[in-house]
Amino acid sequence: MFGGAWFSVKVFSFGAAAIIAATSLAATAHGQEPAPQSAPQAPPQAAPQPASEPGAGSEAPPPLTFPATALLDAAGPPEQHADGPIKRGVVLLSLPVTHAQTGVLRQDVKKLGLFAKASLPAGTPVFGLPMTGSQGFNVIWCAPRSQTRGDKIAWSTTCFPKDAANMTRWVDVYEPLFPIYLSFSANGTHGATEVTIEPKRVALPVMRLTFTFTEWDKDDADIFISVESPGTRGPIGNRSLPRLADGSVRLKAFGGEFKLTQVGTDRHAALLEVITPPKPDAKPEF
Repeated sequence: MFGGAWFSVKVFSFGAAAIIAATSLAATAHGQEPAPQSAPQAPPQAAPQPASEPGAGSEAPPPLTFPATALLDAAGPPEQHADGPIKRGVVLLSLPVTHAQTGVLRQDVKKLGLFAKASLPAGTPVFGLPMTGSQGFNVIWCAPRSQTRGDKIAWSTTCFPKDAANMTRWVDVYEPLFPIYLSFSANGTHGATEVTIEPKRVALPVMRLTFTFTEWDKDDADIFISVESPGTRGPIGNRSLPRLADGSVRLKAFGGEFKLTQVGTDRHAALLEVITPPKPDAKPEF
């Protein structure tokens, strides 16, 4: 991908560096002055993990560790699955969430290029996602738009990352309300006029942060974590829960604790027991 770039959301639950970076991001997004030690232009970094730009052969910077609260706000109490047998694909636990960083466009944004006519007016709602990638650390702002199709509402979203020459790009994404990965090339992606944001709370669709049972392995059980939004799913990743002495596992999330026990030798079946219900004021977590 000559002349291209990529960004991805890197999210983890813990780490002092993560909390400092997230505090700065949240303060900046809501018009507050971040503390000097957490300025976004010099973010702390996690332990290096090898990563390379697809097709470019160059190493990307180590990912930052962002807690879920840097990305999402709770929009209500969590919901849990009832005690009893479950199968692969069952949602054990979910939390309604909205974007933590939102705002509106301060001025019109136009798509650049031959025959390009698309534009977004000032005042268009946007959300921001902290991302790392081949261009380093950035808060990428994205503008979702809804369109009624019959009796359903469909969403499309344009994000505005900057390329290596610091030019804003117009990138239409596949996952409209929670894109976790952006990839574009300087030659194959349209540019955009300058994007400036007025941070403020705006009404965007409520999504669901879900914990889904996947399968048993020899030493653990896998839980798939994702952000569900209308029509799409933004995958966060797997959480592997180690087996205890009795072969069961424990899932701790949203202030609650849940026991899973394998049913016979079926890798895709479990018995769920709620040990402690989740807290009604639980915060998002991965």
